[in-house]
Amino acid sequence: RVLLVEDEPLVRRLLEQRLARAGYQVVAAADASEALARSEREHAFDLIVTDVVMARMSGPELAAEIESRLGPIATVFMSGHTDLEAIRAGKLAPHQRFMPKPFAPAELLALVRELIESARAKR
Repeated sequence: RVLLVEDEPLVRRLLEQRLARAGYQVVAAADASEALARSEREHAFDLIVTDVVMARMSGPELAAEIESRLGPIATVFMSGHTDLEAIRAGKLAPHQRFMPKPFAPAELLALVRELIESARAKR
């Protein structure tokens, strides 16, 4: 199960469709508040795919909040912003990755598969 958090409706729908076609059960949220509410109701996520820059709460802040409740969870941070040097510089946990926008859906699917398989191998 994948929690997808993207504030741009068109991008969210496209990614949701691509992930679902690849066999993932996707729970989509338009912002961090909705994602937090969904994570409280539906605890079982294998991965978070989230935009980095969002109103009120960033993707990294969202992931940290969810992890404080549910424990470490594989996360893909996506962004088209070029000023995210902390993320690009590798200041991520081993179970987190950064994917710069724009990207091909196949690239995202490969990264999602890699992170989920890695998490399963550690269990």
